[in-house]
Amino acid sequence: MKKVVFWDIDGTLLNTKGAGRLSMEVAIAELTGDRTDLSALNMAGLTDWDICSRILEKCNLEPTAENIEQLQKLYIKHLPEMLLRLSGICVGGSAGNFGEFATAHGCFIFGFNRKYGSRGKG
Repeated sequence: MKKVVFWDIDGTLLNTKGAGRLSMEVAIAELTGDRTDLSALNMAGLTDWDICSRILEKCNLEPTAENIEQLQKLYIKHLPEMLLRLSGICVGGSAGNFGEFATAHGCFIFGFNRKYGSRGKG
């Protein structure tokens, strides 16, 4: 039997119910000591690097490689807890019945937009 892996960047196949955004909010709070509301920040279709860069700029921090990598590590640290808190991943996203089809046919569906997140959402 062939194994199929579907990769999702922008929530069209998977919907994490806001776990990624919440994980970023917790991560930036841990980094800065202050709560930052990210609800207005558009993250769709962006790489982790770009998302972290925008968040750091929003918090008046320099988006250096070191700061971005530190924020990414904190994000990944909190992602499993946030996925559990928000009841995990909803297969299907905005792709209609794709999730049901893939699941019924034994396909493994994986989602995220860069190397770090694959450890937390897989």
